[in-house]
Amino acid sequence: MVTVKVAKRLYQMTEDRSNKLLKVAADLVPFGVYAVRKGNYIELHNQKFESRSALKRARRGLKEQGFQVYCNGL
Repeated sequence: MVTVKVAKRLYQMTEDRSNKLLKVAADLVPFGVYAVRKGNYIELHNQKFESRSALKRARRGLKEQGFQVYCNGL
């Protein structure tokens, strides 16, 4: 089971359903970070950026915190 945070709510779902949710989230954010993951915890984001360098900085910062970062545009 995976815990997924969407806005302020937490949901428990299987790995398969969480992967499908990540695919939907990827379609909604064409250039930016749409989710981060640490272990069995996924947090959906809707962070959009103006430049590749800003996106790289944000991704690097999240990775330093131990998250696996899901993003589009790199």
